[in-house]
Amino acid sequence: MKGKVSIIIAIYNIEKYLGECLNSVINQTYKDLEIILVNDGSSDRSLDIMNAYSKIDNRIICISQENAGPGMARNKGLDYATGKYISFIDGDDSVKPDFIEKLVSIIGEDDLYSYCGISVNGEDTFLSPEKNSLFIRQCCYNKLYNAKYLDGVRFTSHMFAEDLIFNYELSFLSKNISYTEEPLYFYRRNESSISNTWSDKYKEIFKPIGDIVNYKNLDELDFSRRERLEFLLVWYLFFGNFKRAGKNIDSDYVKKSIDYVEQFFPNWYENKFVDKYIWDKEICDHIKNKDYDDISSHYSK
Repeated sequence: MKGKVSIIIAIYNIEKYLGECLNSVINQTYKDLEIILVNDGSSDRSLDIMNAYSKIDNRIICISQENAGPGMARNKGLDYATGKYISFIDGDDSVKPDFIEKLVSIIGEDDLYSYCGISVNGEDTFLSPEKNSLFIRQCCYNKLYNAKYLDGVRFTSHMFAEDLIFNYELSFLSKNISYTEEPLYFYRRNESSISNTWSDKYKEIFKPIGDIVNYKNLDELDFSRRERLEFLLVWYLFFGNFKRAGKNIDSDYVKKSIDYVEQFFPNWYENKFVDKYIWDKEICDHIKNKDYDDISSHYSK
């Protein structure tokens, strides 16, 4: 065994799924755990469920705070964590019994993290190392982090993309990762969750994206990292958020998104990853040509 693992679970109004999540955690085959549950101001029975489980498993630590978002809840958990490794699990998800054991078995001493495949509502998926490095679907929930790299690194208070910023900052500390394609993590696609529900708050996405762009001077980045950062902005702002907006999209928001990307990367459409991973060539041309109304019409159908 390599050492203690701190599992941090941010909890907000998920009484319907929390028991399933906690059962999957306390029954891990890897036993050297501390399980840190952070109640982020829940108004349902989530806190009662947390307390009930803490009475049956002495590895559980219960913490409560006023609602501040998932990033701040995870930060609170990090303040209490004492493990050699850190794992974040969303409270409405669950994991296979050997989730921790297998990620611990493959992580190297100098690895930033190990990660696994996920099952999304019953459909298995895995991000290749290249896609993972492009932050195409960056998240923190299917990973086991080496705690030595997390010293002083924390999530932002942004309600969106907080895990994206967290992992981008960590990527400068180590490039080493390990992985298994096995889907050890069960992700529940909750249509009412923050990440799956459009609201005008998503128009604030430029703030967290700005944190990423401004984290390092662009001139200090080598070509490979600049190219990956460029693709990140294109994918996240043009395709991720436009699709999420759907019928709520408007031409002003489209224009602001395009203007934002082009102030940093005016030739974004020449990025090799755009051609490789963006499948909708027609909408890509519309964005390049700034056909704002056509773009809005495309996503609002």
